[in-house]
Amino acid sequence: MLGLGVGFYGLSGQDQVGFQPSDIPNLSLHIEYTAARADGSAVTSIPETFTPVGADFKFLAPTTTAHAPTTQQGNGSELYPGVVVFSPSGTPDRLNLNDSSDNDLTEIVLDTSNGGYTIFFVGSGGPTILSGNSAASSLVSDVGGGASTYSLKAGGVTKTFNVNNYSGQANNEIDGDDVCVIMFKVQSNGSTSLSIDNVTQINNSLPNTNDFVFDTMGGVDYDGKFRYLFLYDRALEEAEANQIFEHVAHVIEKA
Repeated sequence: MLGLGVGFYGLSGQDQVGFQPSDIPNLSLHIEYTAARADGSAVTSIPETFTPVGADFKFLAPTTTAHAPTTQQGNGSELYPGVVVFSPSGTPDRLNLNDSSDNDLTEIVLDTSNGGYTIFFVGSGGPTILSGNSAASSLVSDVGGGASTYSLKAGGVTKTFNVNNYSGQANNEIDGDDVCVIMFKVQSNGSTSLSIDNVTQINNSLPNTNDFVFDTMGGVDYDGKFRYLFLYDRALEEAEANQIFEHVAHVIEKA
């Protein structure tokens, strides 16, 4: 698959000229907010703003347009071009992963036993299911109030991590409005680590060797803003994880 690159985002001091997420092997899916087409014209369709890499997938709201997230413009800086906003009110906003050839629902399976996997999610939000398949696999945040946690559920088994090593963007704790780079790295033996903004949190959880299944963005109670999602079907090396963090670091800087 080909990476989308930074494109209209521009390059900050932490971005790496020429680096693409696809430069790192085993990239299964790369999604980011897209505000403009290649010709520079504005994107107005919600499914089109929420763009997966490659021709194999596309995202649609459950009824194409109903219950789809909205977009929010940035502050005028090319480094803060805007976000995709999900709301849990009424029927929760969500986008389903579809096969682009026949429009059938499809899924991506990250195989734990075959090298592990790595999930990067860049965004914000309060108590919420961010992505996955809520019946068996999900990435869940419960932030704010001084007791922030992140949970990774795979195969119906949930591992929860306390956020205990994070300097914070508001009052030294994760606030629901904070944009964070969340990384779950799972080894082939099921051992899992959580990093927040490239800082590893203390893990007191037992291993989970189940596979992670991804087929949905949003849904359930996702009340937050999205910027990037990267799925790698391999536990990345530390240097590789640092490259991804540096690639997206500009979105957690204060405007």
